Amino acid sequence: MTIANLRKLAAIINAALDTLERELAAESLEFPALDVPYDSTAPAERVLERESAAHAVDLIVAASSQLCASVRKPTITTVELAWQHMLPAALRFLTAIDVVELLADAGAKGMHVQDIAQRADVDSEKLAHALRFCATYHVFTEVAPDVFANNRISSVLNKGKSYDVLRTISGFKYDDSNGHAARLDMNISTFLLASGALTQHYTDPRTKFSKEPTCTALARGAGFEGKSFFGWLEEPQNGPRLQTFGVAMRATTAWETHDAILEGFDWSNLPEGSVVVDIGGGIGNVVFPLYERFPHLSFEVQDRGKTCMHGQAVCVWNKKYPDAIASGRLSFRAHDFFEAQPRADASVFLIRHCIHNWADDYAIQILKHLRDAAQPSTRLVMVDHILPYACAASALDASSNIPGASLEPVPEPLLANLGHVGGNAFSMDQLMGAILNAKERTLEEHKRILEGSGWKIERVNRVRGDRLYGHIVAAPQL
Repeated sequence: MTIANLRKLAAIINAALDTLERELAAESLEFPALDVPYDSTAPAERVLERESAAHAVDLIVAASSQLCASVRKPTITTVELAWQHMLPAALRFLTAIDVVELLADAGAKGMHVQDIAQRADVDSEKLAHALRFCATYHVFTEVAPDVFANNRISSVLNKGKSYDVLRTISGFKYDDSNGHAARLDMNISTFLLASGALTQHYTDPRTKFSKEPTCTALARGAGFEGKSFFGWLEEPQNGPRLQTFGVAMRATTAWETHDAILEGFDWSNLPEGSVVVDIGGGIGNVVFPLYERFPHLSFEVQDRGKTCMHGQAVCVWNKKYPDAIASGRLSFRAHDFFEAQPRADASVFLIRHCIHNWADDYAIQILKHLRDAAQPSTRLVMVDHILPYACAASALDASSNIPGASLEPVPEPLLANLGHVGGNAFSMDQLMGAILNAKERTLEEHKRILEGSGWKIERVNRVRGDRLYGHIVAAPQL
């Protein structure tokens, strides 16, 4: 990396900023301030979801993170990386005592840590250090010494209830939330247990080549070896954890472009009365926008028994769509997707964030059962990350003759996969390996399991130019 290349990175940032400025100025808008709570409905936020603006944001993130990695002393970088687990740990502490909601009541002026600590009944010194640690990473704002306020990032962790209401709840607090606080809780309380066991598990001759879901780093770390994660999750002692997991899945919609599911397939052209079967659909989070936008469609959500029971009872459905189940437009079915698929009349099998839970042999089994139940007109819509390569070998994707599969080249000297922009996808890939012996997949890896199960990719829909996430539309191989 030369000074010339560093200047190229700076130029990429400046050009992308020019793009954002033009997009926002065209509507007399300013870029959302970091010290103001996030509002997804704000006009400026909607502008930032447009393809050109979203790409500019990606270029800024990619170039600035690569610039930092290039210029900073590597020993400092590696030390900081080694401490990264402490940040979500501090955030979980703060969300557990409802600091975000308390600061929401305080507004922009913030609240002194002594007052926060008194109301939360915690040690003020420990609280101050946790808040300042998070503020150092731009989560919360320290508006004055020991006075903290919410900002654009911390406000996302709001559970959707006032502090006073949360104080009256002795049990589960995440109902009606956006899922982000629940996701944070799940990552630290459960998934972090896999991290400590990962190296031992990946080097132990008994386990290092295993692809079995019952032989994972998480099972070793959490002490349930011989059981799958989902089976363990449904055991009686894990009731609150199962609830948390269900709500945490709502946060996965943030990985996609807003309402991407509505544009990832041509739902409007399906005939009246068509049935969409959501495989492994949890409590039906993904079906919400489809149910509302396409009244000519019916939906069946399939998952494990306890998850379906929770989906039928979940207050989100009861509040937003109280007649959904009674009308027959929505149903839940307890089904093991390693068994024959019971719906032979599906127009679409929708499978989102499910295949990434399984190693290839298991994924092929799941997809083959769907192929066996498919009609010639049935389409499979598989929604998952499509991992791009970090080097120029990403030309493998670009040379594909599958419509929508190609990726536009990025400006040099950026990593071909835009580096830090894909941090969430590549972190999820590592998590899938640790907790399930599974993975996120490249396009070639997706193609391999689909062809191995009797499906052929027709196209890849990358909604609004999303480089990391795709709606893979496949037809039965005839």
